[in-house]
Amino acid sequence: MKRKFKKFSSIIMIVMVIAICFTETTFAISDTSAIRSLTESDGLQLEESSGATVYWVPKGEVYHLNKNCSSLNRSKTIKEGTIKESGKSRLCQICGKGASPSEPEVQPTPRMPEPSEPEVQQAPRMPEPSDPEVQPAPRMPGPEYADGWHQDENGNIYYYENGQPKTGWIREDRQRRYGDTEQTYTETTWYYADADGSIAKGWRQIGGEWYYFYEGDGSMFCDATFTIDNKQYNFNENGQLRGYGGGWLKRDTDWGTLWYYTEKGGDLAIGWKKVGGAWYYFEQYSGCMTTGWVSDGGAWYYMNSSGAMQTGWIQSGGAWYYLKSSGAMAANEYIGGYWLNGNGSWTYPHKATWRKSGNRWWYGDPTGWYAKNGTYKIDGVNYSFDAAGWMK
Repeated sequence: MKRKFKKFSSIIMIVMVIAICFTETTFAISDTSAIRSLTESDGLQLEESSGATVYWVPKGEVYHLNKNCSSLNRSKTIKEGTIKESGKSRLCQICGKGASPSEPEVQPTPRMPEPSEPEVQQAPRMPEPSDPEVQPAPRMPGPEYADGWHQDENGNIYYYENGQPKTGWIREDRQRRYGDTEQTYTETTWYYADADGSIAKGWRQIGGEWYYFYEGDGSMFCDATFTIDNKQYNFNENGQLRGYGGGWLKRDTDWGTLWYYTEKGGDLAIGWKKVGGAWYYFEQYSGCMTTGWVSDGGAWYYMNSSGAMQTGWIQSGGAWYYLKSSGAMAANEYIGGYWLNGNGSWTYPHKATWRKSGNRWWYGDPTGWYAKNGTYKIDGVNYSFDAAGWMK
């Protein structure tokens, strides 16, 4: 409605002009950012200098707009602050599209398991529009539209080219800035249009490979681990699902080699997993195999350089520790006569033994020390002693 005001001798005459609104069953959208606005699923790349609060994990690759991001839902350490404080240059793909975000706390980067264990899978090439799967766009009935993105009344998204919806692979390049600098880089996003021209969403098998397309705008997931239907899957840089057949999966990154284990169907093993007679622990948020010390359920465990859980006596950081048959570290107790401190380390050199006087038992070591007036855990069993040191 437009308003025009004219002043005649202190008398105000208001003329109302009623605009007649026309609706159309389809409308053009000049670029994909408008499509994402329609689907209410797109996020924006924030400027590093914006001051907006973002969330991240210490060794993560990206920052998040939402602390409840699905890729953060199992993280134990989540930091918040500005983008500049995070030190991250990329926005989480899930947050950027309005999903319920989340990334992680990153455990120590595992080292490559011993060569005899996993089978390395090679990442296939992403098909270009000229590949066999890409079919020429058929002539579609109905009105023709300008080239670019369109959405129909049912929410289906199309990309028009030469007046007709395109089918097969669709590539979109957008320019992004590095933080608050003037330097830019090209961000490439892939889509796939089914035979009727509508943009694919969800799982699709194309050319024998599995892909997943975001339910909002149909953009392809790639080069990361994503949570889908409460399971985690890892996709290579070409968007192809890794490890569909199950087994060990290797991923080389800028900061080292990461190992995963997939179930049949491609979902990643999470938490404890027994493989080939040995126990392994896989990160909750990413599915990465862990090496070194792992805290779980109030107990500490130690995984060797190949990721296998250890038991018995081990030396770590110059100190000795004892890991029970369950793998849990012993602490504040006697194991084989040796006292283990609260942090699990063995520092007291004297070995205690059981001793019997008459028909009564007591527990002590060569220095003259003996257990008395309390309860002591000895080889996994709690024993009580009176003030004189006799076992009750």
